[in-house]
Amino acid sequence: MFEMFRSLGGPLRRFEAVIDEIIVDIGVEGKLEEFKQEGRKAVYEAEGVLHSGLSETQIDLEMYAFIRKHLLSFLPR
Repeated sequence: MFEMFRSLGGPLRRFEAVIDEIIVDIGVEGKLEEFKQEGRKAVYEAEGVLHSGLSETQIDLEMYAFIRKHLLSFLPR
């Protein structure tokens, strides 16, 4: 699960706060940095959403959903 992704840069930086919010919402208590890294990975994987022609609000909603789904996939069921 752990792959090194530095902090997001440029216009992607705004998703750092989204990642932090989702981590708090899902109640991750351990392995915080690993979950942040996975959140960053999800942003890069969903980069196509950023170039899709959607409005900023739609992009934010799509990215939130994608990042959340990605992070939830690492929690035990």
